[in-house]
Amino acid sequence: MANILLWIGIIIGVCGWLALAWQASKRITMKDESEKFPERRRIMALRRNYCWLIILVGIVLVIIALLI
Repeated sequence: MANILLWIGIIIGVCGWLALAWQASKRITMKDESEKFPERRRIMALRRNYCWLIILVGIVLVIIALLI
């Protein structure tokens, strides 16, 4: 069980990092547009926070798997 939980945590963490990298590349390409529309900046910040939340969930699952 711990082995499966460990791999699930690793996969979730990697998915979170990939999503965060995707959001960073979108922010770089849409820099001029986000300055004109502040509501898009808030939406992008919210999505970035979701990415960090996914990464933290993955880390917690890995820690739980290592402690079992």
